[in-house]
Amino acid sequence: LVDVEDQVIRMHRRGISTLFGFSSSQDSKDSRKIIGDLRQGGLALPEREYYFRKDEKSEKQRAAYKTHLKQAFERLGNSPEVSQTKADQVYSFETKLAEASLTNVQLRDPKATYNPVGRHQLVSTEGVWDWERYLNGVGLSAKAKEFNVATPKFFVEMSKTLKAADLDQLKAYLEWSMIRTSAEHLSDSWADFRFEFYGKTLTGTPAQLPRWRRVIKTVDTCLGEALGKKYVEKTFPPAAKQRVQEMV
Repeated sequence: LVDVEDQVIRMHRRGISTLFGFSSSQDSKDSRKIIGDLRQGGLALPEREYYFRKDEKSEKQRAAYKTHLKQAFERLGNSPEVSQTKADQVYSFETKLAEASLTNVQLRDPKATYNPVGRHQLVSTEGVWDWERYLNGVGLSAKAKEFNVATPKFFVEMSKTLKAADLDQLKAYLEWSMIRTSAEHLSDSWADFRFEFYGKTLTGTPAQLPRWRRVIKTVDTCLGEALGKKYVEKTFPPAAKQRVQEMV
């Protein structure tokens, strides 16, 4: 799995979501600390229940998702047969991750999702994933010693799923992760293709925002504080601040 780990590291360093989530956050019991945060992820549908609900709407959404998967691989030049195989592999892999995931209700429990561990405890966890290799790969030096494993069960099952999967399935899954994360930032053709499913089918949004507004939204998401500072400089002069202070 070394090659798979290296690919996940490359993707995470570039902000491409795949397999699981890793970020930094404040320690829930000591807000003076910023610690590493590991949690479930890797699903292309919004959350685990999308894979298992039995109502008519959910059945239609899953069918549309499977079609979307196949079409995505076809757009990359694969034959319909190969595309179908890859789509089936991806859906099967994601379903295994979904089975191991907590529900949204369970994720709201702050006690259940607070599981602090030291670096040594994390890297010595049983399983096929090399956490020391991962942490070094994403740029965390040995000084980063504290982590919260928000969803421990997920990582146990993730390790089993990785061990059971064959290389072709893992390659298809990682390829799909790259497609779905990148599509909205590519040509209009790719962005519109992604919107047809994630916009219209999943959320009922009738039309996509023009590209210039999507660009601004992306900048605001990634550099919100810096953008806000520039906005204040242009639209909130000292006189306005003085008026607000007088009101208060």
